[in-house]
Amino acid sequence: MPTTLYLCRICGQPKPADGSAKPTNPNAQALYNELHEPLAAQGVQVVLTDCLSVCTQPLAWGLQAKGKHAFTFAAKDDIPCAADFMALAQTYHALPAGEKMGKALMPPSMKGLLISRLPPLPPS
Repeated sequence: MPTTLYLCRICGQPKPADGSAKPTNPNAQALYNELHEPLAAQGVQVVLTDCLSVCTQPLAWGLQAKGKHAFTFAAKDDIPCAADFMALAQTYHALPAGEKMGKALMPPSMKGLLISRLPPLPPS
């Protein structure tokens, strides 16, 4: 079952005065560049997305997969390292459908950054 790691590409970026689109967050782009190939080989798709509604934070990210709880995180100050994103995505991907990923399974740098957890959609 595929898993998606979303990285907000516009969090923390100033809105241009000319009304043009916000530039891509260099932290999100760097994480994407480092993570997308190794995680894809493990069944995790990494996607840069335009908004996770945590615009004032330096970076927001989320995890989602069919039959699993969805999670949203946001950095408060320091952005966790790529190895922590890799560990979080691998742990989430390995969980059986319906099982909730508790904070004890998250990298220490991400435990206090959880914003929301949504239950899986019921089967249709």
